[in-house]
Amino acid sequence: MPLKANAQATPFQAPFFETEKFKIYIKDPCPLYANVCDNVIYTGINKKNQQKIMLKGATLNESPSYNFKGYSFINQNHMYTLSPSADSKDLDTWTLTIIKKSKTTAPKIILQENGKWNYDKGELYESKTYKFFLLNSCIEGNVSCNGMKMNVINKQNKRQIIVNTETMSRPSNYDFLGYIMTSGMFQYNLNLTFVTKPSLDVMPIKDSSNEIFSEDLIEKE
Repeated sequence: MPLKANAQATPFQAPFFETEKFKIYIKDPCPLYANVCDNVIYTGINKKNQQKIMLKGATLNESPSYNFKGYSFINQNHMYTLSPSADSKDLDTWTLTIIKKSKTTAPKIILQENGKWNYDKGELYESKTYKFFLLNSCIEGNVSCNGMKMNVINKQNKRQIIVNTETMSRPSNYDFLGYIMTSGMFQYNLNLTFVTKPSLDVMPIKDSSNEIFSEDLIEKE
């Protein structure tokens, strides 16, 4: 059973992006399947003096397909961008760029730092398209549990969001079956105990019998 054996529930710890000078939390509230989001919150902490700023921004998208390319935030005459690495296999390395704008001169890059995303990697599930990190778990022995969080990374565009999660169990005897995540109009099921390969199954919330997407989970080495 993959539930963590803790005397009490594991607390939720939000993933953060860290460079040499900054520690940054991103709150992306839009559905997992969305490429565009205009209500993203940036919370940045200066590691030298602990000064904190909060900015509202949006996704960076490439026209005409609106492919996700990161995030952009405005702080008066400065623009902050967070963009994933060009290396298709590197999901964790991103770049923070701060650009100063001027009415009389060309925009100037005043800071550019690479950094890494940090999150609890204790419980990992992976399919061809997604990586799932369980950020908190139930009290030991509690098979039926809601209020958990899953950090989900889209391996194709590197966008990552936090999704509300609950356990999935067999009604007759409450045997643990996996996890259920809801994001926007869709339900994402991590089926972990099937006789065949464990799988990720996605279906519309309004019609949970109509599966629209399924992938086998990648076995851990």
